[in-house]
Amino acid sequence: MPALLARLRILLPAAGLLLAAGGYTLWWHAVADAVRARVPLVVAACAEAGIVVDPGTAEVGGFPYRVELALQGPVAAGRDWRWAPERVQVFAQPWNLRHLVVLAGTAHRWGGEPGGMALASDVFRASLVHGRDGALERISIEATGLSAPHWSLDRMELHARRTGGDFETAGKLEGGRSVDHGAATRPTIEYALLEGTLAPVPGLRALADPAGWALAGGILEISRFTFAWGPLQGDAQGTVTLDGAGRPLGAFTLRTGNFPAAIRFLEDQGWTPSAAARAAEAATVEAGRHTAETSIPVTVQDGALAVAGVPLLEIPPLVPVPAPNPVRRRSHPGEFRGSG
Repeated sequence: MPALLARLRILLPAAGLLLAAGGYTLWWHAVADAVRARVPLVVAACAEAGIVVDPGTAEVGGFPYRVELALQGPVAAGRDWRWAPERVQVFAQPWNLRHLVVLAGTAHRWGGEPGGMALASDVFRASLVHGRDGALERISIEATGLSAPHWSLDRMELHARRTGGDFETAGKLEGGRSVDHGAATRPTIEYALLEGTLAPVPGLRALADPAGWALAGGILEISRFTFAWGPLQGDAQGTVTLDGAGRPLGAFTLRTGNFPAAIRFLEDQGWTPSAAARAAEAATVEAGRHTAETSIPVTVQDGALAVAGVPLLEIPPLVPVPAPNPVRRRSHPGEFRGSG
């Protein structure tokens, strides 16, 4: 009898562990099957929103600690954009599928044409957190070592979280360089930091057609924009959206500590005509803003950036907007909520 009890003390826990392991294995495979079944559902949801997705070859693995969905050769395309990463991996804990970690590999193609532009990265990853209703609650995107034929970027970050009907956003760029100008290479963009609020919350339709989202009332209110690009340094507050031609439309208050040097930089780069540079300098003197440290009104309207009322730079459309008869938007910068 004592020998039997001793055996039971060993066999019963071992049997329990085997049953638990077997149950977990069955449950993990059920979760993996559910993840695999989500792929065509996501493709259909994207198609309904205007994004054409080809998931490529899909495989599910990661047993036993996580569920990993690996897509080889996926392609996604919306209006006037197309993204083709070489490989995408989506990771999740099997007990928390609402938090996804996405790793997008190192080789990509981006652009409106099927061939697109070659884009490489050391790291390209994202973290997505969904609510119980399936709506996106938080997103974080990080990329390092980005490079394309004509530019490179050391680091890019984007963070956003839902706050009611808005998205609080924060973004950062570091080490941006132009790489195709030889001896005339422009100064490195040391950093650009942006904090603001997107309203209303953009969804898949906004991703498919950013211009459509803006023309339907989408707006970005900037609470802080700080940048350093050679002599161009300062911080701004204001509001921006797109006009009917897909161009930025907004009004800001810019605070800078080197306005004279910034004007000379724009002129030296050939972006601002000498006459406009002299006019901007004269306007700031007349307004008492001719010292190095100053606060200056900046507007972006009708494809031009104006400082103190003097147009300095031409601003091309950010996204193409199909004509004819685009939706009419607010066109006067005074209607925007600037700060300062």
